[in-house]
Amino acid sequence: MFQLPIRQLVASISFHKYMVVSSSEFMPQLCQRVRLLLVLAVALQLCGCQSEEPVVKHRIHKSKSGLDDLRKSDEPEVDAPANSTLPKKRMLVGLFETEQSTWFFKVSGTLEQVVKYESDCRQFFDAVRFDGNQPKWELPEGWAKGDARPMREATLIIDSSEPKLEMAISRLASGQDLLLNANRWRQQLSLPPVTNETLESTIKEIDNDGNSYYLFDATGTGTGQMSSAPFAPFAGGGAPRRRPAPVSNEVTFDLPEGWEKGVSNSMVRVRLSKSIEKQQAVITVVRMPADINNWKDNVQRWAGQVEVTLTEDEIKSQSEAISVDGQPGQLIRLLGTDQTLGIVAALVKQGDDAWFLKISGDRDLVNDETDSFLSFCQSLKLTGNK
Repeated sequence: MFQLPIRQLVASISFHKYMVVSSSEFMPQLCQRVRLLLVLAVALQLCGCQSEEPVVKHRIHKSKSGLDDLRKSDEPEVDAPANSTLPKKRMLVGLFETEQSTWFFKVSGTLEQVVKYESDCRQFFDAVRFDGNQPKWELPEGWAKGDARPMREATLIIDSSEPKLEMAISRLASGQDLLLNANRWRQQLSLPPVTNETLESTIKEIDNDGNSYYLFDATGTGTGQMSSAPFAPFAGGGAPRRRPAPVSNEVTFDLPEGWEKGVSNSMVRVRLSKSIEKQQAVITVVRMPADINNWKDNVQRWAGQVEVTLTEDEIKSQSEAISVDGQPGQLIRLLGTDQTLGIVAALVKQGDDAWFLKISGDRDLVNDETDSFLSFCQSLKLTGNK
């Protein structure tokens, strides 16, 4: 390896330069040599005399190169949703309104299932017709009628393979709140609530040859099923409604001492709440159709909410008679000492309406407030269809 010291090299260059300065014919050649020698000298001084390691080339995927991170370095970091890896659920609901009732045709299942049968479900919705207050439809090929279920008018089996895909058909009083129902369904899919301004992103009005209905369509990661407390309030419940129900004074009552009024709607006619230290209780009055609600099924539903199992004989023996606004009804107390939650509930039927009167919450507070609840029931005046 060439090891000429830098000073000696530069001196040699200067000597040769002056030797030929008087001879103009050699000047271009010497200038070129001088430049090459200077470059070589600087390179040797910087690199030294050590042997260079061979250059090794590697191929890596651009996703691992770090370039994407550099490009995004000025952007704020956003945490991925905690449930982003959960299986997707999709829900389709056809909502039909008549003068007497609001009808719901609900399909909820895995994303792949609902996509597979989406066209069939949409055609089914389009074909539904009403004779007065009763819907009429033809069962599509391959579908089957399911067993009777509490709180349902009918169940249609769309796909009997596991997991089973069903259409649940139910009915509530007329004048239902679109925003309230849309957010209830979105909650079942673990989706955030919408507002009046963004409601149309989730639920749209469909007009098919005069057969008008609302279509709810959303995909999320929740169960897609009703929780144990199906009419519990959710975040944003106090938002203005898109289609308000007519204002009615059909329920009057004496407010129990220490209780506060909450948000009501076309289905939950009265909502009261009370908190003492860390315990809470809620009183609700709910109006629903009478012909699809019976005492035994609802008692079993309430018992499930407080994790109690009752036989049919136990329901009969524990049921009490009650009268509300001159209408006879039944009442049950689910206040076992080993329970953390408690419920005292009554069902009173008045013409076409079934009125559910219930106090629920922390077991000890519900037990202490049972007398106040019974006084509240006695003060109720129902001016519906008698």
